Amino acid sequence: MSLSAALLALSVPATASAWDRPLRLSESATTAPFIDRKGTIRLRQRTLRHPIDIGVLRWGKRRFRHCGVPGVKPGTVFYPFAWEVTAAGRMLLFGSNPNAKHPHFTTASSAPGRCFRRRTVVQNALPRRARSLGMDLGPLGTMVVQWTIADKPGAFMASGALGGSLRRRGRYLPPHRTVGPTTSHTFVGGDRLSWTWLSKTPLPGEGGPYRETVWGAVGAPRGGLPGKARKLAQVVGHTEVGYADSGVTLENMQYVSHADGSQVAAGGTSDSGGGLTVMARRPGRPFGRGRVYPATPTSTTLVAAGNGRGDSVFAWEENYQDVYALVRRRNGKVVGPTLLSADRDPKYAQDPVVAIDGAGRAIVAYVAQDLEQGQLTGSQVRVAVSGRRRGFGPSTAVSGPPNARNWYPRVIVNARGQAAVSFIRDTEHPDGSNTREKFLRRGRLRR
Repeated sequence: MSLSAALLALSVPATASAWDRPLRLSESATTAPFIDRKGTIRLRQRTLRHPIDIGVLRWGKRRFRHCGVPGVKPGTVFYPFAWEVTAAGRMLLFGSNPNAKHPHFTTASSAPGRCFRRRTVVQNALPRRARSLGMDLGPLGTMVVQWTIADKPGAFMASGALGGSLRRRGRYLPPHRTVGPTTSHTFVGGDRLSWTWLSKTPLPGEGGPYRETVWGAVGAPRGGLPGKARKLAQVVGHTEVGYADSGVTLENMQYVSHADGSQVAAGGTSDSGGGLTVMARRPGRPFGRGRVYPATPTSTTLVAAGNGRGDSVFAWEENYQDVYALVRRRNGKVVGPTLLSADRDPKYAQDPVVAIDGAGRAIVAYVAQDLEQGQLTGSQVRVAVSGRRRGFGPSTAVSGPPNARNWYPRVIVNARGQAAVSFIRDTEHPDGSNTREKFLRRGRLRR
């Protein structure tokens, strides 16, 4: 191959392979599916036989296999608090029956690639008066539950191996003057939990000075309590206008944690704009000096994802009509910001969602329509893909022409680049009635 041909090949943007035909889902299907490392997709739904049913769709197939939850019979009440799937295909369902005479929390689990075991486990370690209850499942199969109790500070934790009983780990308190966790905790190597908090402290002086500090901590293996919180980043600003640091904040940052404990953060650091700041840190170290890129993201629309190997992707809305994306690779190289909503597409783009595979190929899905946000009209769900060494290519519509309202996209991808996009379609008929359908499309990200 000649040098000019090689350069031309490198300049061609990466795209996803042809997406398969839209697969219609059940009306009761959730629009947040999981995908394992073999490309098998799982989603929660409801059937006549099973009030809670897990639909299992193997890669390349178009018919679901049904996995019912043991002990949940038709006509019974069972509220699922959490449902998780690991990359190996192990499933966890956690819930309870609040109408039972003696309500208790139970878990159902499965082996890799299998349906639920017939045996469920009653989790006596969890108190009945628990509030804000949440469960997560680590990549190695560690169950972690957090809850709070009224009139008691801090939060409580319990953990255990998938399929077994939970054991209480104790209570933890966030750093002093903490506003709240900046993100939900993330699993890193060894099923350790990575925690990030933000604190805001008023300072004496005129103009309303304050100090914001980002704290971080890593827990013990297998879902242990977090260790000592360390300072990761800090800014000082004023609440009143007229100062050089007026409105400076870290509240809008989105954090991505990786398996080795490193982190990448991005977001706007000023209430009045000022660009998109991207900063990173090595394991056990604070964040370095951030690099500012020309962008004005809407803080509530900034979304992020990582693959655990150092690659991260961020996407956001800008001016309530454009969608941008930025990829930071594991070697520190940044691709973007890139405008994904081109002029030939519907003018107004919104609601971006992101995912990234093990090789660093990122995919962004968003909604595009010809009228401003908040107006119900025909819309499309479009996706754009970034390759391992190339930037984002032109977006493609996965929902067909905008003759119906296609919205609420969700995108998933595994480490091998097998991706799926789910979305909702609302069709308005001439008689004024409305039909709601849910669809799923699959494709493989090219190298």
